[in-house]
Amino acid sequence: MPRDYRLINFNGEWQVCSKARRGHGERIVWIYGKERIYFCDVGRESAVYQLPGSEKENFFGDRFNFSIDEVYAEDGRRMERVGGMNNVVAAQRAFAELLSHHSKRTRLQLRQGGFVMRDEFGTDDYKERITAKSGADV
Repeated sequence: MPRDYRLINFNGEWQVCSKARRGHGERIVWIYGKERIYFCDVGRESAVYQLPGSEKENFFGDRFNFSIDEVYAEDGRRMERVGGMNNVVAAQRAFAELLSHHSKRTRLQLRQGGFVMRDEFGTDDYKERITAKSGADV
């Protein structure tokens, strides 16, 4: 592929982006699609715009890379979406904290798309931790 072209996935379709000159200042921009839609200036990361349709949900109905779900204990089907985020560290911490807030009969899963990273039952120790901390401070 020539240097001045890029391949992007837009609304589920692969499209070729190309460089074009725009305006009287002859600035160079990236464009895509038959309509030649402008989406960012070449060489300026701060000028990158959100592509239309990029907020679409994935196959699992998530808008985040990592999602936390409450699932049925018997078969692992999703019961309720509990949370989601794009940062793996924040997702791991949120998952650990949510385990402490759910009962031992509640099963939670941390997923990245279709890949299950963690699948655990709640610990229900939030009240015990708070009591221990407040008792230690006295």
